[in-house]
Amino acid sequence: MRSDPADFELIAPGTLHAVVALLADKPGQWLPIAGGTDVMVQYAAGKLPARKLISIWNLPELQGIETLPDEIRIGAGCTYTELREHNVIAEEFPLLATRLPHGLQEDELGAR
Repeated sequence: MRSDPADFELIAPGTLHAVVALLADKPGQWLPIAGGTDVMVQYAAGKLPARKLISIWNLPELQGIETLPDEIRIGAGCTYTELREHNVIAEEFPLLATRLPHGLQEDELGAR
């Protein structure tokens, strides 16, 4: 059975500070999402348990991949394309870089 959009609330506060404040103020009530591939599959199947979603997609602090001397930071807003095309990821974590087959377009998954 398909989900009813009226049963869900989606907000996009626009700043990391606002997101963290809301999550701290109402723990367990909001599900942070960045993109939505998995969320939309569950939603379409009527099996998405979370009813309150908070978008973290456009938060610059959570975007991209940062390589440091002893670590690599992958932001929650990092895309499949960024992972697949990043040189250090490809060298150090080849399975992660090849997780998404090159023949499959991200649009088909609903991801960017």
